[in-house]
Amino acid sequence: LLKKHKGTPLEPELWFRLAELHMRRSKTERFFEIHRQSETVVSLVPRVVKQASFRKAILEAVNTYELIQRKFPKFGRIDLVMFNNAFARQNIGQSKAAEALYWKLIQQHPNSPLIPDSHLSIGELNFERHNFKHALEHFLAIENYPNARVYPYGLYKAGWTYYNLRQGENALKKLEQVVEFGHMVSQKGLEARLDLRREALADMTLFFGEVYPADKAFAYFEKQARELPVEPLLLRLSKLYERHSRWNDREVILKTVLAKRPTSPLVPEIHNELVWNYEQMKSKPQAVAQMQAFSQVCDRAKFDSKFNDNSVDAPERAPTTKESCMALLHDTSLKLASRWLKTWKRNKAYGEFADAAEQAFQIYLKDNDSKEATEARFAYAEFLFQRQKFRQASIEYAQVSRSGASKQISHDAGYAALLSLEKAVGDKWSDADVTSFHELASAYVTQNPKGEYILDVEFKLGMLAYEKGKYDEAGPIFLRLGETFPKDEKGLKAQDLYLDILNLKKDYKGLTEYSAGLIAKGVKSDRKEKLSGIYRQAYFLQIQAMEEKGDYKQALTEYRKFSDENQKSDLAEKALWNSFQLHFKVGDLAGGAETGLLFYKRYPKSKDAKDGLLKSAKTFEDLGQLDQAADALTALVRLDPKEAVK
Repeated sequence: LLKKHKGTPLEPELWFRLAELHMRRSKTERFFEIHRQSETVVSLVPRVVKQASFRKAILEAVNTYELIQRKFPKFGRIDLVMFNNAFARQNIGQSKAAEALYWKLIQQHPNSPLIPDSHLSIGELNFERHNFKHALEHFLAIENYPNARVYPYGLYKAGWTYYNLRQGENALKKLEQVVEFGHMVSQKGLEARLDLRREALADMTLFFGEVYPADKAFAYFEKQARELPVEPLLLRLSKLYERHSRWNDREVILKTVLAKRPTSPLVPEIHNELVWNYEQMKSKPQAVAQMQAFSQVCDRAKFDSKFNDNSVDAPERAPTTKESCMALLHDTSLKLASRWLKTWKRNKAYGEFADAAEQAFQIYLKDNDSKEATEARFAYAEFLFQRQKFRQASIEYAQVSRSGASKQISHDAGYAALLSLEKAVGDKWSDADVTSFHELASAYVTQNPKGEYILDVEFKLGMLAYEKGKYDEAGPIFLRLGETFPKDEKGLKAQDLYLDILNLKKDYKGLTEYSAGLIAKGVKSDRKEKLSGIYRQAYFLQIQAMEEKGDYKQALTEYRKFSDENQKSDLAEKALWNSFQLHFKVGDLAGGAETGLLFYKRYPKSKDAKDGLLKSAKTFEDLGQLDQAADALTALVRLDPKEAVK
C-alpha cells in the first residue's frame, strides 16, 4: 500500500497506521492506564518494557513516527504523531527525548487536544525525578482544561507534588478538588476513570495528620466522603498514626468512629485496633476493658451490611458476622494472654501482667470449645494453679478433661482437677466439696481405668467417706484397693482401714476371715505379726459375741479351738478359762473338770488356776471319778501346800 500510494495524501496516514501496528505488537500499556507505583500515589507513567522482541517493535514504531515528522510535517495529525512518539520513547526508557517531544508539541500546537495530556506526561516525568517545582507547573497548567479527561489526574498529582514540597494544606485542598470532581462524575454518570475519589480520599489520610488535629478527622472525612463510608478512611488514618507512634491520636480516631458508627461492619476491627493501641500505650487495664467491650459487640452481632465493592479503600478484613467477629477477638485475646503470661513467668513480681493475662484468658475461653481453646484452657488452669487459685484451677482442669483433648492431657487434667480441689479445701471439706470430689474422681476413674493416679484418687474417695463415717461406702473401696495394690504403701493402708471398718462395725467374723486371708497370701514378718494379732483379737471377739447371744456350745467349742491354736496369744488363757466355765454352764461336768485340770497344766501361774483345780477336784469326786479327783488334789497341793492340811 505504501508503494501504491507513495506521494499521495494517503501516504502519511499509512505510515501512521504502520507505527500503530508496531506498538500493538509490543503489547505495551496504553496511555491513560492507571496504576500505583507505591501503596499511595497513583501514576500514569508507563512501565519500561524490557523484553527484547517488544523493545524492537517499539523502536520500529519510533523510527516510523520520526519518519512521519521528518517527511510529513504538515500531516493533519502530526500532534498525535509527536505524542505517540514521545509515549513510545517512555516505554523504552528514553524519558529525556520523550519530554522534549511533549514540550515541542505544547509549543508548536497550542490548540491541540493533547496539550493537557502532554502537560500531565511532563509533570509525571519530573515528579519521578523529584523535580517537584517543575512538575507542579505542568500539573497546574492542566487546570486550564477542565473538560480534558486528564483533568482530575492533574489535580491529583498537583496535590501530591504540594505534599512533596512540604505544603500539606495546599496538598489537601487539591485532593479536595479531586473528590469534588469525583462526586460530580458519579452524579452525572460520566466515565468511571474520571472518578478518583477512592485514590484521593485514601491519600488525604496521609496529608491530614500533618495539617489538622486528630479530633477534627471524623467531621472532615465525613464531609469529604459524603455518601461513601467514612470508617475505612479513619481506620487507615489510625494506622498511619500507628506508624509514627502517635498512640493518643490513634485512640481519639478509633473511639470517635465507635461512637459515631456503632453498627459499622468495621466495628470489630476498630475494637481490635484499640486493644492493641492500649497495649502499645502499656495500659493493660484499658486493653482488657476494650477486649471486654469487643466481646459484647460480638455477642450482639448487629452490624450493617458489608461495604459495596466500590467503597473507598475497603480493608481486606471486615468482619460482619458473630463468627468472624469472635475469630478476630479470639486471635487477639489469646496472643495478649500468652504475651502477658510469658512476661509474668519471667518475673512473678509483675502482678499487673498476671491479672491482665487471667482476664484475657477468660475472654478467649468464653463459649469457645475449639481444639486450640482446649490447649489454652489447660495452660490457663496451670497458670491459676501457680497463682494458688486452686478452686478455679480445678474447674478449668475439669473442663479440659471433658473436652475431648488428647488422652494424656485429658488424664493429666482430670487428676490436676482433683489435686487442685484438695488444695483449695484443705482440711475443711463441706458436703458440696465432697460431692464435687466424687464427681471428679468418678470421671477420672471412668476415663482412665488404668490411670497413673488411680490408687491415689480412689484412696482419697475412701478416706472422705471414712472420715464422714460412711463405712458402707468406704469399705468396698478399701477392700478393692487392698486387693489390687497389696504391695503399695496406700494399698497396705487401705487394708488396715478396711480392718478398722470391720472392727467399727463389729463384724468380727469378717475381720477374722479378712485378716486370715491376708496372712495366707504371704506378708513380711512384721506385717504378719500385726495381722495375726488382729486375727486373734477378732476371733476372740467373735466367740464372745456367740456367748453373748447364748450360743454356749458353739462358743465353748470355738474357745477351746482358739486356745489350742493360739497358745502363745495373751488371749489363749482367757479363751481356755471361758471354755472351762461354759462346760459347767451347759451341764458338761466331766468336760469342765478335765478342762480345769488342763488349764492348770498350761497356766500354772494363773490367778484362776487354784479355783479351777478346786472345782475340778470336787466335780470329779461328785462324779465318782476318784483317780481324776486325786490328780486334781495332788496338783492343788503342788500349787498351794497349805491345801494339804485341808
